[in-house]
Amino acid sequence: MARADRDQLTQVLVNLVKNAEEAMAKGGGTLYVRVQGTEREARVEVQDSGPGIPPEHRARIFEPYFTTKEGGTGLGLAIAARILQEHGGKLDVGGEPGQGACFTLSLPRA
Repeated sequence: MARADRDQLTQVLVNLVKNAEEAMAKGGGTLYVRVQGTEREARVEVQDSGPGIPPEHRARIFEPYFTTKEGGTGLGLAIAARILQEHGGKLDVGGEPGQGACFTLSLPRA
């Protein structure tokens, strides 16, 4: 268990799932959502089988207004990261380019 604003956490998860769906839109794919916990934190992973995130974009992916999507605002991941930060948590990105992306949100346990 973790203490978090339900609506804000829902916003983060919806954003991550929507991004994953958009990343896989052309050829379909697989989306995994995993929930796990340690003694110190609760984690949720959202992993897709899309094209992944190039290394040169990872340093900026959580910056406001940074986007690679046509018509994107570049605010979704920035807002998601800020929400988690305000809850004492964090949002990380992993995965290998060409093999999908994996976003991990971590929150301190209640």
